Amino acid sequence: MPQPKPQPPEGMTPEQKARQEAELKRLLLAVRYQLGHRNLKAAQALLKRAETISNRLPDSPVAEEYRRVATLAHYVEQFWHAVAEAMRDLESVDEMTIDGITVSVVEVTPQSLTLRQAGRNRTYTFQNMPTGLAVGLAQRWLDKSQASSYLILGSYFAVDPKNRKQRARAFWQRAAQMGLAKEVQALLPELEVRIPSTSPLADEGKSSLPRAADGRWQLPPQRRLTTLLRGWRERYQSQLAMARTAQARRRLARTLQQVAQATSDPLERFLAQRLAAEVLAPVALGQACGLVDHLAQDYQFSVPDAKVKLAFAALNAAKDAVTLKKLAPALWDLADELALEDHVEPAVRLLRALETALRKAEMKELARHTAERISQVRSLQM
Repeated sequence: MPQPKPQPPEGMTPEQKARQEAELKRLLLAVRYQLGHRNLKAAQALLKRAETISNRLPDSPVAEEYRRVATLAHYVEQFWHAVAEAMRDLESVDEMTIDGITVSVVEVTPQSLTLRQAGRNRTYTFQNMPTGLAVGLAQRWLDKSQASSYLILGSYFAVDPKNRKQRARAFWQRAAQMGLAKEVQALLPELEVRIPSTSPLADEGKSSLPRAADGRWQLPPQRRLTTLLRGWRERYQSQLAMARTAQARRRLARTLQQVAQATSDPLERFLAQRLAAEVLAPVALGQACGLVDHLAQDYQFSVPDAKVKLAFAALNAAKDAVTLKKLAPALWDLADELALEDHVEPAVRLLRALETALRKAEMKELARHTAERISQVRSLQM
């Protein structure tokens, strides 16, 4: 009997799901690359990015791959922890034998080990330590009677840049024989993964946006930005059409913010968050304006203009008296904020539009209060 075709997660088209899966696979390759090159902090940072995407794709095979790579990273970290602990124990040791070679311990620090061999002193760090030395140290610390020790050793070789997968397989087979067959079975697909010789994210530094003198990103001209935003609205057209309730709008805004977090492109990140603010504005204008303030920390643009556009979008989306009544106080607050920052004209335009909408809805008391606000704001021009 044919199995039903997996459906993309709620709020995501098949094309968007495919893009997210491709980005997740790229990140996971980068995690393996960084683990193999002993950059554990970089690997952890990439895993956090990968987790954000994986959480949006719970039923995807790539999400299962994320969980496997996260487990692999844990074991590789345990390997280097074992190396560090073994180095600490060497402080009181005069000699040790690694791979059949006897060396003298000269000095040990938390980050380095100096050994004397054949009349010469050599200093090793975690980054330049030969594989034989690293594995020998790890084995001195790990308990050989524990199956998990062989999972740890095999994981180191699974990401080794010199492609020593057979040594990984041998250690993992030993772990399986000692009772961890299920754990080994989950890791075995890693032996088929070809880790690239250069980082899959090597081009991330080539940004789509230039930096301004103050370090923030410079956005394209307004006409180009408007076209790009229109493209994002079209991309999410079906989700926008379905977001008829406040709950649905908040959910879509969260989805867009997750998309922003998952991309390395600063322009894509801006557009996703800008659309998230637009989606939020009709039901939570204060939060939407907060998103704009947050974006202004990293991007150069006119914050007042952006907030006014959001406010008009929210006002145009207010189709009933209940929504309009909830929106009015947020619009009053925004008008006050604009006026206090010497943006009196846009504040007046915004309040006039609100007053017109309130009068059409026969909300006379709110319309009267808004008219009073207009007079107060105008007085600031005198």
